[in-house]
Amino acid sequence: MSSMTFDLNLSLASYIKALWNGNEISASISSSQLTELFQMLVELGCDYYQLLGIYSEHELSLEDQRVLLSLSPLPKSTKSITRNHVRECIPRWTGSRFHTAPISDVVETIYLKLLSNESGMNIYDSNLNLRNQKAVNDRYILLIQSNKKALIDINRKSTTLFE
Repeated sequence: MSSMTFDLNLSLASYIKALWNGNEISASISSSQLTELFQMLVELGCDYYQLLGIYSEHELSLEDQRVLLSLSPLPKSTKSITRNHVRECIPRWTGSRFHTAPISDVVETIYLKLLSNESGMNIYDSNLNLRNQKAVNDRYILLIQSNKKALIDINRKSTTLFE
């Protein structure tokens, strides 16, 4: 049992971030245990999209990614893999210099990853301005496993499956 304690007044998000980043405790907690925590929190009614937003900031094994994808809410829609369908799933992309890449590059990258069916998780930010935390950032997460491919819009809390 770790001697590290957490303030009970912490928000759940702050607590999870502390688990990931805490020096003493993170050494004794595996990523699979944090994934089990994710699963328990979703089953208890915590917001999947908020949790995924937090978890996406950390390295996850393919098995952990599989679990996170398996817990995703029912999809808003299921689409065939086309560039136009990928673009439809990204309703807002800023011209900010803090985006992952220009929207045409992001759409092409996602399209090619969906076609390749290579398992993994990729994150795309429309405006990840670390200096201005109030700047609106739309985060999109592409999760691909052998049997399921999803593009998840964190801000709009929607999941689109691709087949």
